[in-house]
Amino acid sequence: MLTPRTGEPIRRSRSCIGLLCLVASLPWVYSVLGIVPGGVLATYGPDSMLWELFIAVGSACSLVLVLIALAMMVLMAWLRGDRVVPGRIVSVVVVLAFVAGVLSARYRVPQRAVFTVFKPGLVAIADGRVSAERIGPFPIRSVARDHAGGVYIQTSEEPDMIDTTFYGFARDPEPETSPFGRADYQLEPLGGGWYVFRANDDYF
Repeated sequence: MLTPRTGEPIRRSRSCIGLLCLVASLPWVYSVLGIVPGGVLATYGPDSMLWELFIAVGSACSLVLVLIALAMMVLMAWLRGDRVVPGRIVSVVVVLAFVAGVLSARYRVPQRAVFTVFKPGLVAIADGRVSAERIGPFPIRSVARDHAGGVYIQTSEEPDMIDTTFYGFARDPEPETSPFGRADYQLEPLGGGWYVFRANDDYF
């Protein structure tokens, strides 16, 4: 068992905690980078200041969450009279933070939250009441409509050698195809008739 008299084990313990916090932050970073459909990399490129900002925000948020939880564990242990925090408590906190980050990425929690904030602007574009090059963090590359009246707001694209993958938001979209193509066509619901879409123009 580690004690305050053994400085080297305590330093190793702190290094391990820092490493675990970094591991726990990775899914949170991925989750924040997915705020823009297609990802910040596909939208702005790795040299963009916004790309660096998203990485910084994602890392900071995840580390703050983990460190707050660890600080609470330390305080509870101190109030109980313990001089060190049991390793199992640290492990549980880090695992919970990692799982929460994975769930946040899987269910697009940051994207849904940001979409809700800027939804009125996207609705105005879909209704044709305004035109804009950007709504909040979402660049507006193009707006298209399908045969059934569904509206697609393209926010990013990822060109390949022979085709291009398009990303964005869609309101009341066609389930089988899109104005941007039907290859790899995917829809993920956001609620209220809105979806995140992905489509490839490999064939129409």
